[in-house]
Amino acid sequence: HDGKRVMECLKKSLRIAGRCMDVFAEVQLYVEVLNRYLFYYEKGADEATTTILKQVIERIKEKLPSLEGGEVADQINKHFQNTLVHIRHQQEAEAEHNYAGLVF
Repeated sequence: HDGKRVMECLKKSLRIAGRCMDVFAEVQLYVEVLNRYLFYYEKGADEATTTILKQVIERIKEKLPSLEGGEVADQINKHFQNTLVHIRHQQEAEAEHNYAGLVF
């Protein structure tokens, strides 16, 4: 795969997500894009770095409080928390791509 092209597409996805008028859709898209970054990071794409991962995680954390309660907000938050659990498990397992230096 062309890692550079993949990262360009993911960055474009983040820009599109940031333009969403619906905050629920925006945050959900950020979480989805984060999961795609994680996939390519774990596959060894050099362009997917922990710096980028941290930026996306921070953006999600900034936006989460703006979600008012309800089932959709709970689902988005649960999806994000599950993603963070996955990262922690990778860190604890000392996997090949263990997210070294990624603190959240």
